[in-house]
Amino acid sequence: MKINATIDYTEYDLELAQSLDDERNWYGYLVGDIQDKKYIQFILQEGVVVELSVDESISTEKGIILERLINAFREFNEAQQMGFEPEYVSEEDADEKKPYDPELIRVRPMFLSAFQVHRDITKGKIDLNPDFQRNFVWSDIQKSLLIESMLLKIPLPAFYFSEDKYGRYQVVDGLQRLTVINQFLNNEFKLRNLQYLNQLEGLYFSEDLEKKISSKKALYEPYDSRVESTQLNINVIEASSPLRVKYDIFYRINTGGRPLNRQEIRNCFATEKTRRLLKNMAINDSFNRATGYSVKDTRMDSQELALRYCGFYKYRLYYAGDMNSYLDNVLERLNDLSNDDLEAIQLKYFNSLDLAYHLFGQYSFRKCLPQHLEVGSRRQFLNKAMFIVWTVILSDIEVERVMNKPQFEFVSVLAQELDYNDELFVALTTGTTDRYNLEFVFEQFNSLLDNYLNA
Repeated sequence: MKINATIDYTEYDLELAQSLDDERNWYGYLVGDIQDKKYIQFILQEGVVVELSVDESISTEKGIILERLINAFREFNEAQQMGFEPEYVSEEDADEKKPYDPELIRVRPMFLSAFQVHRDITKGKIDLNPDFQRNFVWSDIQKSLLIESMLLKIPLPAFYFSEDKYGRYQVVDGLQRLTVINQFLNNEFKLRNLQYLNQLEGLYFSEDLEKKISSKKALYEPYDSRVESTQLNINVIEASSPLRVKYDIFYRINTGGRPLNRQEIRNCFATEKTRRLLKNMAINDSFNRATGYSVKDTRMDSQELALRYCGFYKYRLYYAGDMNSYLDNVLERLNDLSNDDLEAIQLKYFNSLDLAYHLFGQYSFRKCLPQHLEVGSRRQFLNKAMFIVWTVILSDIEVERVMNKPQFEFVSVLAQELDYNDELFVALTTGTTDRYNLEFVFEQFNSLLDNYLNA
């Protein structure tokens, strides 16, 4: 096991293992430079470090080391609670924020009335990204206060849109405010608990016979015109801006209450058909069965796995070792594919998941050694590298070749190989996004499966 920790103001990888005699006892060493190994030992009881000894060459006080160890373990446990082994990236996949030419930034201001924005949303020119609104929790009172601001002619904060090459817009910042405005113009809620315009209490935007909203229950002049004519200040990230610049702008200006992870941000730049694809691939019986129902998609982890599959199945030759940048570009490519192409990818994905379950059952995509297959053994976490490699390999294999083999028999074959092949086990444990490591795993797994199916 490896956990990252900062000691002596230097980032170290804390290589750890549990004692065979007592699982409370963790031991290992801090690795900074290859020539610089600083040993550290401690005993962990129910999440509390009760004993700690460090190499005398480490000058940091034990109290500070203890605090940093606890923080490192907390991050480690959070990753495992999502159902995955922590992913240890190589140095080339560190996603460093290198400076770029400011001239590449293309952002233009524009003003649109609320009426124009509502019309463009209805026509699909502005994408509110409905799949991303799972955290939309504004109450009708909060919504009403925003509309009241418009009625009082109070300027609203600026919005940010991302423009695609077809001239469509995706909302980068201001999604919830724009959703409220669109909902009100659609008569989806009435005004409540207004602070100043009490005479408008209980009114909808306009008369709507289908929704049984009479003219007496709708706004009247000049208030309805004030809403429609409200000018929204919008900054448009132009389509010509490089993808990396778009993501950087998003990180800087997004004002959501909870920081978004990388996949959640990608979702903001995905087209509706791409979002639908990834969601379908993440929430289905084949995926749940193959992963043992252990992956939670609350932070789009399942959808990121699906995106990784799409990338390595379609564009594997373009992978250079930087997973985040690679997935950003894969998303752009998927946005340009036809519905038929996306459907074909989805079918291949489901097929590979079903074959994986036939081969591995409950141990699918888990780095199991022979002892992990014994009755009563603790289930291993999902390994992302194994998931990607196996799903891609199984995508184009003849179904009969796999289904003719006894169910779950291949589990022990792989476990024996991982126990014997140290280089393969290490490639699945450290530097799991390294290009060389992944290609090595592809080669090893392909050979192992081919030998098994031909036996």
